[in-house]
Amino acid sequence: MAVELTQAILQQQPYASDMAASMGKSALPELAQLLKHDDIKVRIDTILAMSKLDISHSYEQIFASLEDTDINVVQTSLAIVEKNKDKLSTQLLLGLLQKLTQPSAKARVILMLGETLKLDESNALEQYCTIEHGESLALHAIVALAKIGVEHRRQQFSAYLLSIKNNPALLSQLFTFVEYINQSWLLPSLRQMLSNKSYLHSLSCKLPNIPQSVRVCDQAVLSINLIAAQSFSFTVNGFTNFTDSQLREVNNATGQIRH
Repeated sequence: MAVELTQAILQQQPYASDMAASMGKSALPELAQLLKHDDIKVRIDTILAMSKLDISHSYEQIFASLEDTDINVVQTSLAIVEKNKDKLSTQLLLGLLQKLTQPSAKARVILMLGETLKLDESNALEQYCTIEHGESLALHAIVALAKIGVEHRRQQFSAYLLSIKNNPALLSQLFTFVEYINQSWLLPSLRQMLSNKSYLHSLSCKLPNIPQSVRVCDQAVLSINLIAAQSFSFTVNGFTNFTDSQLREVNNATGQIRH
């Protein structure tokens, strides 16, 4: 069966993953060998087949593939780890974080840990907040720690969010982090951003009554609506430049929410 599995993957047969699933743990030795194949496509197909197995059996091989020289292999493996993060212990993820060398992979594992670590375990991520790890990785660590509940990291993120005014790309990323954190302590900062009508990003659709761009204040409304689940007199969607009266309504409603 192992030889048949190898041939199925090498020949890019659509049933290869189902074959691996039916074999279960016994498929691992053959799949581990295929992860060393010179062809990137073979390595990716092998990881996809391995994803059909219980990750408690396959995590060592999937973790090893995160050190692959090809970014597509790494991204495929990361997606599998993210999908199964609830089945992996924090100790396993911390061990993976220490082992990884690619900053982008480390950043994604840090965000996973931000969803699983308890407050008394947060020191495990503090070391990554220093600039020596690079600005992006440090920011991801601060965001994860803020989500976990570290107060000075929450204050740091809020201050940084309000300080970025002339860098739309970075500000868009910070709004992505706001969505990831999704906690009410962010509301005061988001409320302050309701008066910021500067450009944030363009909308690609060209439809009637759809604005060509989203402003900071518009994105703030979307984030507030996500966090507070507040009912307004108007519909909140991502294709709107909200009016001044609508922004005032959001501001007033947000000011009454306890956090």
